Amino acid sequence: MRLDCIRHAQTTFNLARRWTGWTEDTLTRAQVDALRDVWFDPSPYDAVYCSALKRAQDTARCLGISSWREDARINERDFGDYTGLTSAECATLDPASFVSFTEWDRDFVPPGGESRGMQLAKVVEWLSEVEEYESVLAVTHGGVIDFLYRMATDLPMHGGRILAGPNVALTTFELDWPKISIVREFVPLVEEGK
Repeated sequence: MRLDCIRHAQTTFNLARRWTGWTEDTLTRAQVDALRDVWFDPSPYDAVYCSALKRAQDTARCLGISSWREDARINERDFGDYTGLTSAECATLDPASFVSFTEWDRDFVPPGGESRGMQLAKVVEWLSEVEEYESVLAVTHGGVIDFLYRMATDLPMHGGRILAGPNVALTTFELDWPKISIVREFVPLVEEGK
């Protein structure tokens, strides 16, 4: 099965380097303007999925995608009390806890949020369901694409840095569940910096 994933467009929080999580942030004007010149044809796909978060749905609309299955299992991770804060602001709240958070520890739960392990369980559940199709498009988030990338490259599922490519990038995976491989990675749909 072919799985195309598009990371949502840049938001004002992304631009300010704030942890976005589940907050409803808006896309930057530059990205919205750049997306006006891009039209993505969803007709070849058996199913189109979109995160339940506004920034992913706004990205889908800007790309000309008018219909999708909303699925919260491909939402970004809930960063809890870190949502809306910069890394420096998070570190002042509780330096030791924030270190665990930035190490992408499997079991660390930011106050009021969810662990990477919890998010991964949702992604795996979603993958086991969508594998019945021949081709799927998902408009989603960096955290979800990071998990897929790690599965495809046999990298450890936790630790290191997030591997998701830039905003509005397309990554194509081949899925023969539970095996995943990468066909194309991080292909920008708009010019970098737009």
